Amino acid sequence: VTADFVPTDTANYNTLTALPAGNFVIGKATPTATLLVNNSPESYDGTPKSATAGITASSVSGAVANILTGGAATQTGAGSYPVTADFVPTDTANYNTLTALAAGNFIIGKATPTATLLVNNSPVSYDGTAKSATVGITVSSVAGAVANILTGGAATQTSAGSYAVTADFVPTDTVNYITLTALPAGNFVIGKIGTATGLASSANPSLIGSVVTFTATITPLAPASPPPTGTVQFYTNNVPMGSPVALIAGVASLSTADLPAGSSTVHVAYTGDSNFLGSLNDLTQVVNAIPGTPTTIGIEDNGDNTVTVSFSGTPFAQYIVQATDTLATPVWINVSTNTAPADGLWDFTQSKAGHTTRFYRAATQ
Repeated sequence: VTADFVPTDTANYNTLTALPAGNFVIGKATPTATLLVNNSPESYDGTPKSATAGITASSVSGAVANILTGGAATQTGAGSYPVTADFVPTDTANYNTLTALAAGNFIIGKATPTATLLVNNSPVSYDGTAKSATVGITVSSVAGAVANILTGGAATQTSAGSYAVTADFVPTDTVNYITLTALPAGNFVIGKIGTATGLASSANPSLIGSVVTFTATITPLAPASPPPTGTVQFYTNNVPMGSPVALIAGVASLSTADLPAGSSTVHVAYTGDSNFLGSLNDLTQVVNAIPGTPTTIGIEDNGDNTVTVSFSGTPFAQYIVQATDTLATPVWINVSTNTAPADGLWDFTQSKAGHTTRFYRAATQ
């Protein structure tokens, strides 16, 4: 810059021309600009990723440059990274460049793995103790492990049944992968176990009209803490004996005085319960009539050194056959035990060897 100095007293003083006055400065203006991250969020995939920034508002035209994602050109792992960038005006002669403007966060989100689970230890057998499923990974897109295994919605189950199992898949790399929760793994089956039914009679044979008690004992085929529950049904010759009888500590009994004379099949059926399978058993119950006086009705030499003696008594009554070699001073010994059939008649055959004479009789037992 130059200028003239003109004295007030120009009559006595000269005018100074083109005196230097220094520099006149017009400084660059500072623009305003607001930046925004354009491509957030993205998903983790193990490759380097960088933010792209855009201008949402500016006082002059320009462009972004020197974009830094979390202080670096790129980031690989999942996370939230603050982004900075420069705003470079188009007219750099008249406007300053804005450096390290905040543009927001660039997010690399955790990836979602895939995994298929399977129950490893099914089925198992009921034994009264608490049981839980074990779960394995059949296939997964990343390394990981199972956790939070629920068997039918609980940690364990005690009763027999089929229980849906869920579990979490926890990636080894939890920084970059999310945990998959409550994945179905299949069913955990606690199977019913078999039983054996024992059946006993309080008196066999018994006399007609007497009380006989039948006892059924239900035993698990595999060890179990609690005894079987439920009911058993008793039958005589396929006809139910009253109503089903409840088990108490695995045992049920029924008493009756209505058994018919002769041989009857007594049957018991255990119907099972929620944890045990049913089972059956039977026995032959002999019911003897009250014996009347037996009669010897015949004797026959068979011609083969044996003799057959015929008797008559009360049907279904029990008798013994006795023999002696002399009637002078008889010593009767039991040689046979017989139950008279429905007509009351029965035979007894014995060898004559060693006996010159032989006498027989039937007697009540």
